[in-house]
Amino acid sequence: MISAIFAKDSTPLLMKKFLVYKLMGSNLFINHSLTAMQAAYKILGVTATNFVINRSVGSLFTSGETLDSLVKDINEHQKHNVGGVANYVVEGLAVMDEEYIQGVYEHLMESIQVNTEGRDEGHLALKLTGLISTDVMTRMSRAQQAYMDNILKFNKQETITIDDLQTSMLERGIHYTEEEVNSHFESLKFATNNTDTVSRLEIYANAHLFRLGSELRTDLHERIALGLGVGLSEDDL
Repeated sequence: MISAIFAKDSTPLLMKKFLVYKLMGSNLFINHSLTAMQAAYKILGVTATNFVINRSVGSLFTSGETLDSLVKDINEHQKHNVGGVANYVVEGLAVMDEEYIQGVYEHLMESIQVNTEGRDEGHLALKLTGLISTDVMTRMSRAQQAYMDNILKFNKQETITIDDLQTSMLERGIHYTEEEVNSHFESLKFATNNTDTVSRLEIYANAHLFRLGSELRTDLHERIALGLGVGLSEDDL
């Protein structure tokens, strides 16, 4: 989707934006909008629900759900010398559906092509959780919390030593080599830390179990994730 806000707005449109922003900032909207939207899709269907969204709040933030509407808004933005950003989010998918996600992925590739073909540049924003289901995302969140609190003692100690790290992993049957645990412990430190302890602040800043980039996530990261007892499987990773 692409932002549909243009350089000049009429007074009625500005009032509409103000009211919508106030609505979207309310607890009622934040806590119940996703549930209401899912219910509408089930009761009214996709076509009718998307029509309502596109004629109300969606008209302020997106160009719609088709590539044609994306290209239309990109061209309109260029008339006002405003760059366009295609932004995709897939949320509320309760259980992983590989076929459905593959369709979304193919649509993303088509969007990238129409957003860049014949243009100097194009921009695509993809939410990091955009191609993952709620159940997998929930287990990963639980694993990260368990890693912080149970392995690294974030909620129990001001600092930890490498012995604390080793003991925590062994208690949960997570095996490692001396080289692996030394490297893992050092990766938690700030560059200026030359001590044999890691502080709570360093853990908060550096203890990311699911690191972006295959070169940053080690086999030990995966063994820890699988050994935390939160239901993660190799397929999830």
